[in-house]
Amino acid sequence: PAMLGLHAASAAGCAAALKDLFAFESDLAFQQALQQPIGDALAPCAGRIAAVFGIAEWSARAVVAFDRIILFRALDAMYGGSGKLAGPAPERELTGLERSVAGRLAKVVIGEIQSR
Repeated sequence: PAMLGLHAASAAGCAAALKDLFAFESDLAFQQALQQPIGDALAPCAGRIAAVFGIAEWSARAVVAFDRIILFRALDAMYGGSGKLAGPAPERELTGLERSVAGRLAKVVIGEIQSR
């Protein structure tokens, strides 16, 4: 129960941080915490954007994954749009700018988790 509370607080903190950084509303939820080999942890992330972070104080690695639409919503908001996209995210290789913004998104999430 205590871990669930920490994860819920992290998700709320992530939503607030994303609003501050990218000016769009999001409703985030922490899906799961598992202890497993990194390859097994990345398998369910196919088709999503995923980043792996080392967490020294836990002697562990964490996978942060999110749907591609989150990235494109952030980009839309960054360039003056509403951040509310109609339709699916493009299914193509990410550009350098898109990868950079995806990295920023993932760092916001892992930063919120580590701060708890």
